Amino acid sequence: MKNYYIGIDIGTTNIKSVLFDRSFNQVFASSIPNETIYPQDGWCEQNMNDVFNKTIQSLKHLTNDAGVDVKDIKAIGISGQGEGAWLVDQNGHPVRNAIIWSDTRASSVISKIDHDLIKALACETGSEPQPGNMSMILKWLSDNEPATLAKASYSVFAKDWIRFGLTGRMDLELSDVGTSMINLKTQSLSDLVFEKLNLNACSSLFPQIKNSTEIAGKITDEVAKLTGLSAETVVVMGGVDVSCAALGLGACEEGDVFSILGTTCCTGVISKIPEIKGEGLRCIPNVVSASFIDLIATLSGTPNLDWAIENLSCPKDFKAIEALISSVSVGAGGVWYHPYIGGERAPFLNTNARASFFGISQGTTQAHLLRAVFEGISYTIKDALQGHPKGEFIYLAGGGSNSKSWLQIIADMTDRTVIVPGDKEISAKGAAMLAGIAVGDLKDIHDEKYFNVDEEIKPIQENVIAYERLYSFYKEFRIKANDLWNLRAEIRRGN
Repeated sequence: MKNYYIGIDIGTTNIKSVLFDRSFNQVFASSIPNETIYPQDGWCEQNMNDVFNKTIQSLKHLTNDAGVDVKDIKAIGISGQGEGAWLVDQNGHPVRNAIIWSDTRASSVISKIDHDLIKALACETGSEPQPGNMSMILKWLSDNEPATLAKASYSVFAKDWIRFGLTGRMDLELSDVGTSMINLKTQSLSDLVFEKLNLNACSSLFPQIKNSTEIAGKITDEVAKLTGLSAETVVVMGGVDVSCAALGLGACEEGDVFSILGTTCCTGVISKIPEIKGEGLRCIPNVVSASFIDLIATLSGTPNLDWAIENLSCPKDFKAIEALISSVSVGAGGVWYHPYIGGERAPFLNTNARASFFGISQGTTQAHLLRAVFEGISYTIKDALQGHPKGEFIYLAGGGSNSKSWLQIIADMTDRTVIVPGDKEISAKGAAMLAGIAVGDLKDIHDEKYFNVDEEIKPIQENVIAYERLYSFYKEFRIKANDLWNLRAEIRRGN
């Protein structure tokens, strides 16, 4: 029997529909660029209808070009960018553009919340308030756009919006709503969030919460016509992208660590206990039942590399970049780079934080600066893992995992063997695996036949020792820079 599964990944930058066979090997991938709109400084939005239409285009491309019989495509799972607020009216139409996870307008809301309530919300929901949280965005809308909320009948997340468009069913899913809206222990909507933030009027916006592997329904006849899929194709609830990525990587056991080197540098640790283990850390329900993810979703990812390659007169060819950073020893000649190019939210929150080099001298070269940037992002991974037990492996994915030199830096920085999967679309793979579980075809997520490894890179112990010493300065600098970042922001506001 030729069973296939589709994993849809609703990313911030790209929308992907990926076809997997019954062993969850990637067969075909369709990717369409997604667009973010910036109405004001710090505001990040997406047109909800455009996102859905691009999803349909990606599915149509898949059915046209993948070379498989659509009747053999058994089910669809959906992974999506987390957080934000996607508001829908009673007729199923968007009320406004989606406010997405990277939006910072709700910083003004957080600044008014007293310390005790912040701690109470963290204990209840597993997350200290952050600007991209749906709870904070709803509070901002309540204060600034009450007419918008009055029009809304549902508040959902990216993948929920897409699943509604595919099936006509409006539901929430646990791993997504678990980022800021639920009591983490009871896994039901948090009374504290609604009462203490004066959002009781919004409680009716939340449809039923379902588990990641529940079947939402079949695609509608209209979607079948638009995409070429069989009208018998089942759609599964799916999960938030980082949790789907963990499943796609094979990070399923308690204590497993993974990091996604993308727009954010998101690090997670699988846990069986729902609790926050340190400042700036978060805990969300996992798509794998009876488990959680201690999540450190920094903002300090590959945009730092994009900036460096564009502005440091660096070669554009990645092999040449690899040669440059490999030509410089550990520590980048005494230069540190703090990669807070767009502020930071974990393991500390300061939207005023900004990137900087420290330690430039007359002997500093282009290669030193470039390596410092790669090391700077790697320090954030080490930063993220403080307070967690030492372990043997770290699973890595994302565009940055293509750089062997960077992978060695991360192995040395974390003192863990880096494991890079053979499959690159790991969030889509995790979503497809959820579809396989839902229809009863995937029985054991730990079976090694579902995972293949592209690279294993072991740490070099002399470098591990050196980075441990260098990291202590990195952290001390970013702690002491906090007041200066705030002063900089105050001065700029005065201008």
